Amino acid sequence: MGECRIALMRKSILADGTILLVAVLWGAGYPVSDFLLQEMGPLWLSAIRLGIAALVMTVLFRERIARVERRLLLPAAGAGIVIAALFLLQILGLLYTTPGRQAFIAGTNVVMVPLLYSALYRKRPAIPGLLAALLCSAGLMVMAFTPGMSFNRGDALSCLLALSIALDILVIGHLCRVMDPMALAVFQVDFAALAVGSAALLFEPLPKVSLSLPGWAGLLYLVFGLTLFAFWAQNTAQKFADETHAAVLLSLEGPFGYILSVAAGREPLSGQVLFGGIVILAGVFLSVWSESIRRKKK
Repeated sequence: MGECRIALMRKSILADGTILLVAVLWGAGYPVSDFLLQEMGPLWLSAIRLGIAALVMTVLFRERIARVERRLLLPAAGAGIVIAALFLLQILGLLYTTPGRQAFIAGTNVVMVPLLYSALYRKRPAIPGLLAALLCSAGLMVMAFTPGMSFNRGDALSCLLALSIALDILVIGHLCRVMDPMALAVFQVDFAALAVGSAALLFEPLPKVSLSLPGWAGLLYLVFGLTLFAFWAQNTAQKFADETHAAVLLSLEGPFGYILSVAAGREPLSGQVLFGGIVILAGVFLSVWSESIRRKKK
């Protein structure tokens, strides 16, 4: 009994570390996507990224896809539509706002997750988890806005992006426990690639074939790091993490995105970042503490 408990704790700790890595990868995606928008349109950028990832994943994991039960195909397709909305909102929002602000606003999904979970499952959210989510959300908003700053259409799209991320966390949290996480990731990327590719063909001219060397490097990162690896890692890790706790850890993509945007010269450094970061860390520590107590009781 003790060995099983230790093994479960190890898996939980590994899952937390994996989710933090995904947050770093997603955070880096904001300045990289912002840079690539200078070389191609937003729809084609998302379509090419998803299309390459879909082709590679489908070939590599075709045997695991074939073993998925038919009754799970429709929910998996729905998960793909959520991913398509997520990608489109992110890339279109970057046309009107900065990558740092978008990263912070998108991170407010952390407070949406426990509320949506409560509404969907008719369960009262755990108070420590809800407080942690509120702290993280407050810290993100402090980092995103300054007095007198206007709320533009990019910020509005980023709010919808936050809602899409929250829905994605809930969908993955449910489906990864009833089907192969890798097969789920493949279906998500395949259906998202079809949806976004169709939109690109309808609404944007064909992109230029030639990219700069940094452009190719950025595109390869989006395909292999942020799509292939990150989707598999998140889907696998969420089998061992509570949805609210996962959302709190993933909210760190905002600070990571801001730091990397500043380092890449895509965002100016602001003095209020330190205070907002402290508030976010307080929320993360509260979530980790409450999650550790829940796991011990379980």
